[in-house]
Amino acid sequence: MDSHKRQRDQRRRALLALAGVTAFSSLPQSWRRPMVESVVLPAHAQTSPSPSSSTDGEATPPEVPESSGETENPPAAGILRGLVTSPATKKDEGGPVADAEIFMTSMDGLGDYSVKTSEEGMFSISLPAGRYAVVIEASGFYTWSSFPDVMTVVSGQPLTENISLLPSS
Repeated sequence: MDSHKRQRDQRRRALLALAGVTAFSSLPQSWRRPMVESVVLPAHAQTSPSPSSSTDGEATPPEVPESSGETENPPAAGILRGLVTSPATKKDEGGPVADAEIFMTSMDGLGDYSVKTSEEGMFSISLPAGRYAVVIEASGFYTWSSFPDVMTVVSGQPLTENISLLPSS
């Protein structure tokens, strides 16, 4: 890992720690988004009965009742979208910031998510409804954080946040 990326990861972890978020791990990017949001075990799987003995002395597994096929619904989703830009300065015209990384960490324990902006600086991501601490990073810009505020995603309603990043040089 190059020193720039390591410093960026340390800054991101520090900002998230200030927000009280410690769940954002250093796992590879593809592992950060949970594959399974929640699991509901059927009643028979929530205990571990001892195997019963058959008449010939061999252990037999307990009977498993058939499942009704019904599963619990996952948390309802909302959409976080927006535009990441840079302001006009004496050195630069400003405009959209392409390939900015946006990290969202659920304050409700729903997981960590990330998305990158398009060439036009736009982003959109479907998230479980809840409160999120948000950090935005882009090469050549200061890191932006929502701390101490959080962004609240509501089921079925898009939340639009337009952010302006300050150039670091």
